[in-house]
Amino acid sequence: MDAAEYPTTLTIGFFSGSDFVMPMLKTLAKSNKNTLPYQVKLSAIGTKPPYTHRSKTHTNNLYQFAQEHTILLITPDSFRGMRSELEPILAKLDMIIVASYGHIIPQWALDAPRFGWINWHPSLLPRYRGPAPVQYTLLDDQPSTALTWIAMNAGMDTGDILLQKPFAISPNDTFDSIIDTAMTLGCDTIFEAIDLQIQTKLGSFVATVQDESAATYTHFITKDAGLIDIGTTTASALKNAVRAYVHFPTVRIYITQYPGLTRIDEVGNCLPANANEIVGTLVQKNAKSYLVCAEHTLLNLKKITLWDGQQLTL
Repeated sequence: MDAAEYPTTLTIGFFSGSDFVMPMLKTLAKSNKNTLPYQVKLSAIGTKPPYTHRSKTHTNNLYQFAQEHTILLITPDSFRGMRSELEPILAKLDMIIVASYGHIIPQWALDAPRFGWINWHPSLLPRYRGPAPVQYTLLDDQPSTALTWIAMNAGMDTGDILLQKPFAISPNDTFDSIIDTAMTLGCDTIFEAIDLQIQTKLGSFVATVQDESAATYTHFITKDAGLIDIGTTTASALKNAVRAYVHFPTVRIYITQYPGLTRIDEVGNCLPANANEIVGTLVQKNAKSYLVCAEHTLLNLKKITLWDGQQLTL
C-alpha cells in the first residue's frame, strides 16, 4: 500500500461497558505502544452513563479515565432515537473500537466513522457469537478458544475476521483467567487490528468471511442460571458452571448438611462416586470434602458460602 493512502493521524473512539477492558484502553492511549506509520489518537470513550444509588453517583473506570484525561465522553443508554445527536459526533472519528459494550449498533452509526468499527470478541468465531461467549465456552467444556478481531456489521458478531489468536483452556481456567488471556492478546494485537481494518477499507487486505454453517450463539446469562439441580447435574457439569458463573450469577445448590441455598465459590477435582453415596450430600475422601452429584460422580468443594453469608473453607 502506498503510505500516502494512510491517514496522518487516526482519531479513535473506544466503546465498552466493562471495567476489565482497562488494560486495552490504556494501551490504546499510550502512543509509544504504536508501531504504525501514522499517529493513533484516542479521541472519545463510549461507556455507561453515571447512575445514582443511595443518593451517591457512581461511574465506571472508563468514565473516570475519560474525565481524568479530558477525553470526550459518549454515554447513550441506547442508540435508538439518538441519530441526530450522535451521528455528527461519530462522524468526526476515523474508527471506533468495541470491547464488551452491550449495545446494538445501528447501521447509520456503523457508517459514520471513515474506517468503520472493529470488535474485540473472546471466542473462536463463528462459534459463540453474542453476549456471553466465555461463559458458554466454559459450560461446553471446550479445550480451546480465541481472541477474535472482526470488522463490525449490523449482525450479532457476524463481521469479517481481521485476525484471530487461538489459545488453550486448562481444566482450572475460569471466566476471569480466560478474559485476562483474551485481554492480553487484545493489547498485543490492537494496533495490528486497526491497521488491517484500514487496509480492508483501502482494498489491500481481504478479511475472512465467517462460515455461517459453523455459527453458534450465546444469550444473556440470567440469575436463575445459577440455580443448579444437583440431582440432574454431573460433577464435571457443576464444575464448569462454577468456572463460568464466578461473578454472575454464581452457582447455588442445596446440600443436605446445610439449610437453605449454598453458594459454591471454589472447586477442585472430580472423582467417581460409590453406588451407595447419596446425591446432594458431602462425603470425605482423602481429607477432602466431595459433593455427590448425578450419575455417580463427585466434585471436590473447597470454598462455599452458606445461606446466612457464612463462608467456609472445606
